[in-house]
Amino acid sequence: MKSLASSSALIGLLATLGAASAPASAVVIESFDGGSWGAGWSNNAAGAVNAGAAHDGAFGVTLDGGVWTYNTDFQFGEGSKLSAWVKPTAGSNGRVYLGFGADANGAQSFVGATNTGDIRFQDNPGYGFIELNTSSFQWTVDSWYLMEVDWLSGGLAIGNLYAADGSTLLASVRQDNLPRTCGGVALRGFNGWDLDTVSVNPLGCGGTPVPEPGSLALIALGLVGVGFRFGQRRTS
Repeated sequence: MKSLASSSALIGLLATLGAASAPASAVVIESFDGGSWGAGWSNNAAGAVNAGAAHDGAFGVTLDGGVWTYNTDFQFGEGSKLSAWVKPTAGSNGRVYLGFGADANGAQSFVGATNTGDIRFQDNPGYGFIELNTSSFQWTVDSWYLMEVDWLSGGLAIGNLYAADGSTLLASVRQDNLPRTCGGVALRGFNGWDLDTVSVNPLGCGGTPVPEPGSLALIALGLVGVGFRFGQRRTS
């Protein structure tokens, strides 16, 4: 009975650890639903907030000026995911930029491009550009897509493009050796792009990597086995 109680206690502990290590809910850092840019953005001239650009809620933004804006009020780093809904509008022949690790000196960005038919990464020191890896993709005008940067450790990021359901993966691009590890968010667009609902999961820098569910299961089995043998020794 003691061995069973020990095993139950260990299973309960692992369940608690698993719940504690579950991903935090995404934080919407800009919804535009107040009818204007929120606080902290460096240059609201980057695009016009309007109802026609809304994916959800009342408003979105049309990024058409080719001007960068950044916001360092929201700090996040490796181990986070950054996402936004984007839509190429009629006649779109430009690009939309989802920048991360941003500050006054630049950013690095996941880019959607109707002018070259792809998704790509850029490094943007001084808010210029250095082209990095690309992956071909045929955009559909007036369709919503979810752009997501999965910012992993060691300078690695994966750019994922999802369909309008937010879960069907359409294209991906990988980039190694990115120089920035933490910072704010940056946005830019030109020639026909709407954007809405910028989210981060989780906020903050320097997070501790969370074990994969499979790893947690193996740990649980190992600890339960140890507990069972310990109980046998005490009752023998």
